[in-house]
Amino acid sequence: MNESELIQVINAMEANSIGKDDTFIADNQQYFNYYMGEPFGDEKKNRSQVVSTDVADVVESDMPSLVRTFLGSGQILEFNPKSENPDDIKEAEEKNKYIPYILKNLPNSFKKQHDWLKAIEIYKVGVLEYGINDAKTVEKRKWKRIDADEMTAYIDEFENDEDIKEYKIISQDSTKEGDVELFDLEVSLIREKREFFIENIPVEDLILSQGAQTKEDADIVGKRWTKTRGELVEDGFDVDLVKSLTKSKHSDNTQLKDDRLSGQGGNSEASSASQMSGDAEVHWTMELVSGIDVYVKADFDEDGYRERRHVIKSGSTILLNEDFNHVPYCIASSIMMPHTLVGRSRAEITCPYQRKNSVLERSLLDNTYMVGSGRNIISNKVNMDDMLSVRQNGIVRFNGDDPVTNHVLPLVTPYVGDKTLQVLQYCDSRRAQTTGSLMANQGLSADDIHKETATRFNGVESAAAAKVELLTRVIASAYSDLYSGLIWFASHYQDSEQEIYVLGQTLTTNPSRWKYEHYIEPEVGIGAGDDQQMLQNHSALLSIQEQLQARGSALVDEKKIFNQIKKISSLMGVKDVSKVINDPERPQQLLMSENEQLKAALAQAQQIIQASANPLAEVENIKSQKELMIKQQQMINDNQQFIAELEEKRRQFDIKAAADMEKHDDKTAVDLTKLELDNNKDVPGSLV
Repeated sequence: MNESELIQVINAMEANSIGKDDTFIADNQQYFNYYMGEPFGDEKKNRSQVVSTDVADVVESDMPSLVRTFLGSGQILEFNPKSENPDDIKEAEEKNKYIPYILKNLPNSFKKQHDWLKAIEIYKVGVLEYGINDAKTVEKRKWKRIDADEMTAYIDEFENDEDIKEYKIISQDSTKEGDVELFDLEVSLIREKREFFIENIPVEDLILSQGAQTKEDADIVGKRWTKTRGELVEDGFDVDLVKSLTKSKHSDNTQLKDDRLSGQGGNSEASSASQMSGDAEVHWTMELVSGIDVYVKADFDEDGYRERRHVIKSGSTILLNEDFNHVPYCIASSIMMPHTLVGRSRAEITCPYQRKNSVLERSLLDNTYMVGSGRNIISNKVNMDDMLSVRQNGIVRFNGDDPVTNHVLPLVTPYVGDKTLQVLQYCDSRRAQTTGSLMANQGLSADDIHKETATRFNGVESAAAAKVELLTRVIASAYSDLYSGLIWFASHYQDSEQEIYVLGQTLTTNPSRWKYEHYIEPEVGIGAGDDQQMLQNHSALLSIQEQLQARGSALVDEKKIFNQIKKISSLMGVKDVSKVINDPERPQQLLMSENEQLKAALAQAQQIIQASANPLAEVENIKSQKELMIKQQQMINDNQQFIAELEEKRRQFDIKAAADMEKHDDKTAVDLTKLELDNNKDVPGSLV
C-alpha cells in the first residue's frame, strides 16, 4: 500500500466517524448550552425568559465527589501481582508508587483531569490523550561581572547537561578591574527533555469509528488539530515540508468551540485561522494549518493482517506514518451503554427536566406578574387617561351619577403559584430519582416533616449515593486505561533508571525492565460508601487488629497494623504517612523511635538512682528492684531454655552430618576401588 492509498483509507474511515455525525455534534452542543443556562430560542417578548439550572446543579453537585475521589490524596487503583514471585511483587509495588507520582506531577495535571471529569459529566464522551514527547524549550540566560573560572564552569555545565541539546553564546563582553578580568555573558540554551503529558481532546475534535465497543476494536481513533507552522516545526517536522502545507481556511464543528468561547469574547480556531489566513500579511510561522492525528488499522505492508498505525496528515500530505500498537486515549462516558463505547452523560438525562422546570418557572413568574399588575374593565364614563396613568395616590375622574363600581370592574387573574410549586416539586423529585441528586427534605411540607423517619432519609441518601458511586466506578475503569497506558509508554520509552522521592522515601526503578502483567484493581466506587463511612469501617478493623495483637494472636503483626493506619491516614487526607507513623519494614524510620526508647530507659534508671538516695523512697526502690530481679530471672530462665534448645538442635545436626560424611566416604572408597580395578592401577583411598 502506498501513501496515496493509505490516505484514501483514512479519509473513508474519517467520513464514517462520529465526528462527522451532525446529530452527535448537535446533541453535545445542546448539553453544553443547557449547562450554561442559555435560552432555548422560543422565548416570547415581554414574557418571562428564565432558564432553570438543573444540568449545572447536577454536574456541579457531582464534581466535588469526583475531585475528592480522583484528585485527592487517596489511591485510585492498585496493581496486584499474579504470582508470589518476589520480582513480580516488587514490580507491582514500584508501579503503585511510580505511576501516581507521574500523573500528579505533570504540568497542569489538576486542571486537565478536572476538565476531563467535567467533560464526562456534560458530553456524551470525555476524551483524554496521554503519552511521552520530547519537549523543546529555548531559554536565554545572562550573567554579569563573573570571572573566567565561573564562566568556564557554566560552559562546562552546558556541555555536560544531557537536557541541553545546543547552546549558543550570544554576547561575551569583558572588563578589567585591576588584575581581574570580569565578563558579561549571555547564552541561548535549547533544552530537550522527554516527559509525560496528558491533554484534553474537545469532543468535537474526536475521530472515532461509529459502533466501536472499545478503543482497541475501533478502526480509527484520533483527533483533529489546528496548529501554526512554527508549532509543527517545534514538533520536529521538516521546515520545507511544513512550508508546503496548505493554509487552514476553515475547520469542522466550529459552533461548539464558539459557544465555549462566547463568554470570553474570543473566536474559535476556525475563525482565527480564517482571519490569519486572509489578506493580512503574517510571518509564515504564524500561519495556521489543519490536519488529523489518528491511529488506524490498515494492512499497509499487505501481509493480510491489519496492524495499528500512527498517521499524522494535513490535507493530502502525510507528516508521520509509523507502526504503533497502542491507542493513547482514555475515552469514557458517565453512563455506559451496551455494545458501544459512546454512552450517555449526566447532562443528557437531566436536560428534559431543565426544559420542564424552565416552562413551569416561567409560567409561575408570568402569573405573579399578571396578578400584581391586574387589568380593569371600564365604561366610557371613566377617564381613560387617568386609568392608564399609573402613579402613587393618582386620581381617576368619573362622570357618572350611579356608583362607580358599576363602571369599573377588576379583571381577576387567578393565582396558580401554589399549584405550580407542587408540580415543580414533583418534577424535582423525578429528576432526583433519575440522577441521584437529591435534597433530603425536597418536596416535603412543614406538616409532613415530623412524620419522616431517619431510616427513610438514610435510605434516600444511600440510593442517591449509589448512583454517584457507580459513576466513580465507571470513571475508575477509564483511569485504569490511563494507568496501564502510562506503564506502556514508560516501559517502551524510558530505558534508564528513574529516581523519584515519594511517600517519604527515594524510589529507584527502571521501567524498561518491567516484564510482568498485573491485575489493576480499583480502590474507588466499590460499594464501601463515602470516605466518612470507610473511615469508620477501617477504624473498627484497626480496633479488632489491636485486640488480636494484645492476645498474642498470629493473625496480625506490626506491618498489618501499619497498613491499616496508612489507609486511615489516606482517608483523612494525609498524603505522606511517614510523617505521622513509622513503617516497620524500613529500619531507618525506627532508629529515632528506638533512640527515644533508650533515652526513656536511661531517664528511668537515673530516677531510680536518685530515689535510692532518698530514705522515703527506699521502700519503693526495693520493691522496684525486686520486680526487676524477678523479670531478670525470668529472662535468664527463658534464655537458658532457648540455649538448651539450640544446643540440642546443634547436637542432632552434628550427628546427622557425621553420618552423612561417613556415608559419603564409604561411597567414595567404593568408587575409587572400582576405578582401580577397571584401570589395573593403584588408586589411593581404595579398599584394596
